[in-house]
Amino acid sequence: MKYMELSKENLEFETKKLWKKTEESFAPDAVLFVAKGAFYIGRSASDYFRAPLFEVTASRKKGAIKKAAAPLLRFMPKFMKRFLRNLEAVSGIHKKASGRNVKIENEKIYSSGKILLVDDSADTGATLLSVLELFKGKPAEVKTAVLNVMSASRENIAADYYLFEDTMISGPWSGDSPENPEFLKDYERWKESYG
Repeated sequence: MKYMELSKENLEFETKKLWKKTEESFAPDAVLFVAKGAFYIGRSASDYFRAPLFEVTASRKKGAIKKAAAPLLRFMPKFMKRFLRNLEAVSGIHKKASGRNVKIENEKIYSSGKILLVDDSADTGATLLSVLELFKGKPAEVKTAVLNVMSASRENIAADYYLFEDTMISGPWSGDSPENPEFLKDYERWKESYG
């Protein structure tokens, strides 16, 4: 398994590559990001395509263990965090807890013609599939873009656009990132202006 740590600056550089790849065949009218983690990715797409930005919340129905462990990750050495992330990836836990609670706050997104749904990674594809379910029977055309796809996700869904394969990515959205406090403040500022 490959590992990649992205700073806010590196993330902006990488996402621009993803948007150039995307625009070859798809120009969205709106961008929908999976909150909170894909906020910077969504904002980058929104700026690049000059399209309004919306969010969808998606939480695992059984995510209590990960939530409880998150504060401890900040204090662990990198090798231990990588070991735990790798263990999580190969454990099959995401397949067992594949259900997601998804919710779109602003229903204006449904009237957008072309929507780009963005997330950081498609680990199993369950999040993307759950969000796409919300658009069944709606007139919008939805394409998906992620930084990374894991092999396991291909059993469920093929992301339309991606840059990396089978790579564990840590970025400003990760609780153990030194840029995480800034990320959370930026997200909260956006939420206030969005609402």
